[in-house]
Amino acid sequence: MINQNVQAAQGITLTPKCYAQYTNEVNVVGHGKDEASGALPIVRNDLTCDEISFADAVGCALNCAERAELGRIAGRKPRAVILGLGPIGLLLARILIMRGVAVAASEPFAHKRDLAAKSGVKVFNPREFTRARHGRKNYVHAILEDFGPADAVFEMVGQNETLMDAINLVRPGFRVLVFGAQKMQMIPYMECRLKGVELVYPEAMVNSKADADYWIPALNLLAGKNGPKLQVMDLITKRVTLEQAVHTFEHYNREEWIKVIVEPNID
Repeated sequence: MINQNVQAAQGITLTPKCYAQYTNEVNVVGHGKDEASGALPIVRNDLTCDEISFADAVGCALNCAERAELGRIAGRKPRAVILGLGPIGLLLARILIMRGVAVAASEPFAHKRDLAAKSGVKVFNPREFTRARHGRKNYVHAILEDFGPADAVFEMVGQNETLMDAINLVRPGFRVLVFGAQKMQMIPYMECRLKGVELVYPEAMVNSKADADYWIPALNLLAGKNGPKLQVMDLITKRVTLEQAVHTFEHYNREEWIKVIVEPNID
């Protein structure tokens, strides 16, 4: 990402081998690629650098939401379950809530559950269910009893166990969106076939089915252009210098951190 917060310049000139100069109120972010200039510059004067830093994650969340195709639900409020409230899971929850979807989520870390709950998500802690206290009942049973089966389940963890949980949570004939990263996945064929479950694997922020790229829609949602503004600043939990960045990401604390901002010039 390229941020230009430089004084000067009324005019803007873009060439393949130089950066333009802008007023203090304009930020530039590079996205995509062409053969001549590399990253394509996108100019925004309605977003801070912090907000722009969320664009990729928001684009991924938008792609997940679109591939769920919850707009096909008629006559009732759509219901979705998110398994895993990392940055993209939290953003996805907020986007779905903004679209009028009822959302439940499973997440082991309390501060992430608290953030989701403040947005209107019904949250569950998968670690609270022990054999001694709950017998064979786990968080999947709790979601089905307290929230009900979902029209879409988003598997954001990347484990075979949570994929099976997602299939158990979705309505027959509806979709499980698999976004969690893993190199190899065992597909529970029998369970999927008996319920007629569709497994959908969204790409990052590109929807090949609709031939759509969600970069600009993500920036517009962050800016509140043509609708409500997506709130993201409370997801920033740490700021580090460029020198600290490698150590920070090698020792990433999933329990305490959500969004880490790298600021090369901070003291």
